[in-house]
Order: sequence, then structure tokens, then C-alpha cells
Amino acid sequence: MASALPETPPDPDAPVHIERVGEAAPWLERESKRQELWEVSPRVNGVSHPINPVLGETLARAIEPGAIVLSSRVGQLVMTKDGVRGLVPKGVRFVGVVSSGEVFAEKEGFAPFRAASADDLVAGKLTPVAGIDRVFDAAGVFVVAARGGVLVQSKDGGKTFVDVPMKGAVDRAFVRADGVILAAAASRKPEQTWSTIDAKGNVQPVRRALEAPLRWGGFILHALKRDDQGQPDTASVLTKDGRTFVSLRLPAQIYGAEFISFDPMFQGALMNTVLPWEGDVLAAAPDKPGPAKFGVLGPGLQGIDVPPEDPSEASGITYVGNLSRPPKRPCEGLQCIKDFRRITPIAPPSSLVGRFFDDALCKRLADGRCEQGSLLRGPTIGLADRNTGAFLVRPTPEGCDPLSLTSVRGLVLLDCRSARFVADASGVFLREGKVHAPTKDLWLYEPAEDGTMLALHFDPSATVTAAVRRPVAPGTEGAWRNVTRPGGVTYIVLPQGAVLIATSNEAGNELTLTLDAPEGTQELVAKAPVTRPVHAITVESGDPVLHFSDPQRPHKARISRSGTLIEAPR
Repeated sequence: MASALPETPPDPDAPVHIERVGEAAPWLERESKRQELWEVSPRVNGVSHPINPVLGETLARAIEPGAIVLSSRVGQLVMTKDGVRGLVPKGVRFVGVVSSGEVFAEKEGFAPFRAASADDLVAGKLTPVAGIDRVFDAAGVFVVAARGGVLVQSKDGGKTFVDVPMKGAVDRAFVRADGVILAAAASRKPEQTWSTIDAKGNVQPVRRALEAPLRWGGFILHALKRDDQGQPDTASVLTKDGRTFVSLRLPAQIYGAEFISFDPMFQGALMNTVLPWEGDVLAAAPDKPGPAKFGVLGPGLQGIDVPPEDPSEASGITYVGNLSRPPKRPCEGLQCIKDFRRITPIAPPSSLVGRFFDDALCKRLADGRCEQGSLLRGPTIGLADRNTGAFLVRPTPEGCDPLSLTSVRGLVLLDCRSARFVADASGVFLREGKVHAPTKDLWLYEPAEDGTMLALHFDPSATVTAAVRRPVAPGTEGAWRNVTRPGGVTYIVLPQGAVLIATSNEAGNELTLTLDAPEGTQELVAKAPVTRPVHAITVESGDPVLHFSDPQRPHKARISRSGTLIEAPR
């Protein structure tokens, strides 16, 4: 038998080269979209404002004591006292909700349906309303509908209906919780003739044209005007007597009802659980117009600047430390890396986006803030697939005191104070063990091309904590491992669950490169001397590369196995 040839020892002067190729995880997106925190709305009267890039403009389709329904890019969102419940099913229009919680809706052709609750509406559990052609509106115990072309009214939540003393057929109608009705006679003309019917059945024509009338809570209004931020501002409102329209500034509850936060960071719970829900204060119409109150600010997004794009993002540097600010003091060698880390990290690309709604509730307050771990109800999580248009609503998992959601190429990572949960497009959050550092701050995530995930945390002293996740299904036991090393200045994610770790001595003039992989740890370079300031370390075509921040040439260098720097021309 021929003897085996001895292995050729590696050339010590050749550059360090890492060759790792992994099969893409099943959940990994082939194409991912860039994420933004805000986008700018179209200009109205020369003014634009920030809007949510996932939900877009959220406009109220209904503001009721029992529910608020907002139109958005993902569909019609339903909110109740229990938080965000989900979307109105496609092909269904929310009509109103009565005091029992029963919801009325309609499908194509105005076919009327009812659901036992807002949750049943979201779930599509609808039953036809027998004997009625169309339901126009519902509020309190009152429902107005059409039967045989005639306007009818229910005073018992839709159980029985009686005729309303209004002659002729009716095209549209609204009803307040006090029984006052505004109805439009059927007409082939563009202009509609409106009448009001008070609780005693007295009919009075409206002797003015109405501009896009609607009902929000106890307010039947028309000629709605919005401010520069797109929020409801003024309108002509039908007063309590059911006969008079007056122009007034809308109350703050209406002003703020259309705004809904949808943020990757948990912003905290409502400060006081005894405050009435916004819909509750809208049950009664105004007695008369009060004096105009100017300078009322709702919870809109005034004063948020949209930052310009960072030109350094196109630099090709893949490490989290993309250039965003110059060092505040002179630095040497590898010490400079922490000075060049981004103040605000770039969100990784992802078409699957998970964010928190601002509907959490608090058990106890301490110094005006919700005590840690005292959530009565965690925030609702929305998951939007921007490729398919799917949108899922999920509760915060039990046992999670939430901090942040990060969406990365098909995974959504939920960081809690003592645990980490992970979900894919199915929307099921599965626990994946404890967080590797006690913190209330952000973890930064960076994926490799096969779905391997690097998690980094920087504490105030610039110490880096690092963990890596293998490209496995959510909930896999042992998916994460801690790869933190003393003196670690840069961690670079590689396929097949590996991380390249660059460590430095305290002076910042000696570099060690280590490959930490599931199959073991290997030191690639020991104590390479570094004398020039380094702002980042990357891997280019499998070669570790140092990027220098001084004006000398060359501006970057590879590293040989013996620890010498192989400088490249500019």
C-alpha cells in the first residue's frame, strides 16, 4: 500500500483565507427589502409629515365606544379596550357596534351581517341579519337600516326593527347613541337631501348641503378639515338638539384617535389603567360650540426630522461599525474601532417586519413609570410580510417583559429582559433561551448569507457582548451560543454558524484573529502588530481586511498567517 503524502504546510506569508459556504435556512428570504423607521407623506398644501412605512396613513373608518377602526396599507385595523385585535376580513366593511359589543358589518352588495364581538368580526364569524336589506349604522342600543326601501330603526340592539316616520326611500343614514338620526333621501341627483330625526321621531329637513358626512362616536359631522400633520382638526357638528350644525374644533380624543404607534422598540405601557378608553368619551354630542382652543397637540408625530441617508452605507463595510462619526479624541490602532461605531445602527433588510403596537397596560406605577415586570397586558405585535401582503396580529408571549423587535431576512427576534423569542412568517414566537447579557438596551443583529445570525450588544464602557445563532428553525434547542471574548473589538458573522473574532490587547497595538465555529475554535493569527488607526475589520472574498482611518496609504490591508500586514494600494 502506498504511503500517504505528507500535508503541505500553509505558506506563512499567504493571507488568511476563510472558506465557508452554507445551505440557506428554509425561512431565509431570497430578496429582502430595506427597512425605514419613517417615510415622508405626500405634500398637502406644501407640507409633509412622517408616517409609518408599514401602516402608511391611518385614517379612521369608525370611532366608537366599543371599537376604533383604522384604514391602513395592511387593511382595516380593529382596536378595542383589549388592544389591537386584528384586521377586518377582506370584502367586509365595519358598520358599527352596539353597547352589548355586537358588531354590524356588510359585504358586497350591502348584504348585512352581525358578529357577536369585535374578535368574532376579525375571525370572520358572521351571521346574516334576517329581514333587513342593509344596515346603515349602529350606536348604543340603536341600529338604523333599510327594509323594503324604507328606513327602519331598532332600539334594542338590532333584535327588532320598526319604521321611522320619514317618507320615501333612504340612501344613507347615521344614528347617535342618543337615538338622533341623520338620513339622506334616495335620489338620482348628485346632491343628496338630508333630514334629522330626533329621539321623539320628529323629522326636520337640513337646509344646507352636507360635505362628506360621517359619524364618529356621538359626533355626526361633515366638512372635516385636517391640520398640517394630517390629523382631524375642525368640522361642522350636529349638536345635541339634533337640529343645528355648528363649526368647532374637534376634541383631543378625536384628534388622537387616528394615531397608532407601530414601533420596533417597546415604548412602555399606558400610565394609568383607570383612564377611560378614547372611544368612551365620544358617546355624547356637544351641547353647543365652546370657545376655540388653539395650540392643542394630539399624540401625532410633530417635530420628527427625517435623517438624510448616510453616504458611508455604500462603502461596502459589512461590520456594524459603519462610519457615522469621527473619533472625538485621538486614538491608536485597534482602539479606534469603537469610536467609529454607528450612533444609530442600520436596520438589516427584511421583507417580514415585526413591530409593537402601543396598547400595553400597566399593573403598577413607580415615579410615573410602569414598574419593571408589572405589565397587566403586553403590547400586541404586528407581523407584516411586505412581499405577500399578509399581516398577522400576535400577543406578546407569556413570560416576556418586552424590549425590542428586530426583523432580519425572514426572522423576527423578540428580545425580552431575560429571554429571547424568535418567529418566522408563521407568526409563532418560540422561546430560544436566555439573553446572554442583562440589559435593557438594543441588541444589534447581522445575518450571513445562509441565515446564521450574529447578535451584538455594546454597554456604556464599549464592551462588546456577542452571541451567534445557527441557521435553524425557530425554537431549536441550542440555537444560540455565546462567543464573547475578552478584548473582542470586532465580531464578523460567517456561514454555518461561525464567527470571526478580532481581539486586541489593552494598548490596541496587537491583533488576534480567532474562528469560532460549531465544530470548534481555531486561532488564525496570533498577536499581529498594528500601528495605524483601524476603523473597521471586514471579510472580503474570504479574506479578513483591516480598514485604516489615517490619511496614509494604503487605506486597507489583509493579514498573513504569520501576522504581517499585506497592504493594498488605493
